Amino acid sequence: MQTAARVVVAVGRYGSSAAVDHAVAEAGRRRAELSMVQARDVRTVSEAAGAADLVVAGRFPELAAHLGAPLVCVPDDWRPRLGPRTVVAGIDDPAACPELLAVAAATARLWHARLVVVTTHRRHSVDALVEASRHADLVVLGRHSRVGPVARGVVRGAACPVLLTASREQPLAVPVASGLSTIA
Repeated sequence: MQTAARVVVAVGRYGSSAAVDHAVAEAGRRRAELSMVQARDVRTVSEAAGAADLVVAGRFPELAAHLGAPLVCVPDDWRPRLGPRTVVAGIDDPAACPELLAVAAATARLWHARLVVVTTHRRHSVDALVEASRHADLVVLGRHSRVGPVARGVVRGAACPVLLTASREQPLAVPVASGLSTIA
């Protein structure tokens, strides 16, 4: 028996009404069960997330290090844009990031969005991705077991939600897509 997909949204300390709005839309897109957790601390969110497919919260990238699931960090003042959708994938080396590209492509398909790949260079990564977020509906970034300075900087400055993929230690079951746009 296949288990239903599950989206968990943090409310309270780690959440916002914008995060709830995003989680409701994401649960609808995924035809997933939506659960809300009163987030008093990181441990509360981590325990409630359990085997969730996606966790949605406010601008708290530090949560990602405590989750096995991908985390979407939503700015408090975010509202969905009108018009065609764009998903931005931020990568430093396309050849070294097939999992991230697969997640970004699958997300763009799910959202019926155009996928734009922004190839960054360490020195200007945060600035380039924050600028790209101004014209995007979602930014997708990779992460390891910890959340690095680029991910933290992008989450804190982005104009749209930021998806921090599951750490590379977690297996990803998404198809690889072709036809990606790349901008440097």
